[in-house]
Amino acid sequence: MTGWQINEAAKVSVARFWNLTRSQIYRELLRLEDAGYVVAAGAPGARARQAYRVTDAGKAAFRGWLEEFASSEPRDEQLRSPLVLSVFFGEFLPPATLRRQLVEYRARHERQLSRLRAMSAALGERVTSPSRLPTAVLARGLAYQELLVGWIDDLLASERTEAKPKKRG
Repeated sequence: MTGWQINEAAKVSVARFWNLTRSQIYRELLRLEDAGYVVAAGAPGARARQAYRVTDAGKAAFRGWLEEFASSEPRDEQLRSPLVLSVFFGEFLPPATLRRQLVEYRARHERQLSRLRAMSAALGERVTSPSRLPTAVLARGLAYQELLVGWIDDLLASERTEAKPKKRG
């Protein structure tokens, strides 16, 4: 498979529970090739797309990694969030920069919340039916977006994100 094909396959499989980026896939393919875990399969195709094949050493390395991963203690779920990262380290940012980012993320989450509310309204009473698991996912999405918008509002109201003039002195 080419990097693009791997990315497309990941979108409908592991990307739903494990974060992957296209650039990460291409970087890892080069690293895996250097380690002898994949080899180029044929000549590059259109737009220099290169297909790769997993080697026996690559299969063994993956099995070893997966076994070690699965044999260790359970891990906490992790949510990668650029917003949360920026807030966590926000004391290192100029207040105006953090405030701008919060305002932009608030608008983004408000748009997502509006789309989910429209979906919910279109579904009507079916949304409240506990027997419909897809609607439970919609309800989770609504609650999550409402939580984020409220959280950002609280942060914006806090003095820590207020842009203050620098003291001269």
